[in-house]
Amino acid sequence: MQEFDLTVNGLKVKAAYDSATVDHVLVPLIRRWSNLARGLGRRMIVFLAGAPGTGKSTCALALEELSREVEGALPLTAVGLDGFHYPNSYLRSNAVTIAGKDVLLSDIKGAPETFDLPAFRKKLVELKHERRVSMPSYSRKTHEVDERGILVDTRIVLVEGNYLLLDEPGWRGLCAYCNDSVFIEASPSELKARLVERKVAGGMKKDEAEAFYETSDGRNVQRVLSHRVPCAITLEQSGINHLSRKVTSRDISSSRPSI
Repeated sequence: MQEFDLTVNGLKVKAAYDSATVDHVLVPLIRRWSNLARGLGRRMIVFLAGAPGTGKSTCALALEELSREVEGALPLTAVGLDGFHYPNSYLRSNAVTIAGKDVLLSDIKGAPETFDLPAFRKKLVELKHERRVSMPSYSRKTHEVDERGILVDTRIVLVEGNYLLLDEPGWRGLCAYCNDSVFIEASPSELKARLVERKVAGGMKKDEAEAFYETSDGRNVQRVLSHRVPCAITLEQSGINHLSRKVTSRDISSSRPSI
């Protein structure tokens, strides 16, 4: 078991992966991306997607740390889609129509509609063409975006987020910006247990957390699992500490246009 001391969205987190995950999944991914980046000759963008609760942020930061330990690998920088949440003031004053009813964005924070997709696209273009790019980050302490965020100056940038591979208008075209993509799969029942536990740990009563799951998190989980575009690599999660490679397809860099 390899342990990692990470800062995830402003919070200190201890994470651990078993040796099989590190040796046969994480390290090979780092080597794969290093080889692809050297052949590309410019910055490489990798998408790491999955439903809420799959531990994408933790996995991305563990990969960042490992990339600096693997001999011969190019270091990578991990950034999150959460840095593109609309501000809370915007969410509280704007609504969308769901099932014929107007719903404030603040009531569905975390859904695809609560992200500034045009701003995210603009940053992806910058990442393609600029050597140093400042990316916003999200704070779980303030529940707001920190525009100072993260400075990206590495050849490889790993972008993690729930909706990067979402097969819906506006989102499906994001694949054109990445050179490789990974999706983490986990069972809906396991994701529900984790997300409910996360809310309880944050102070909610269990019945409130379960109700929130049904009206918010659960809908986002189903949306991601049911509507996604093909990816290059699929990882299967069996417990929070273990990942295995499930599917291998041709490199996305050879089948997706670059912008």
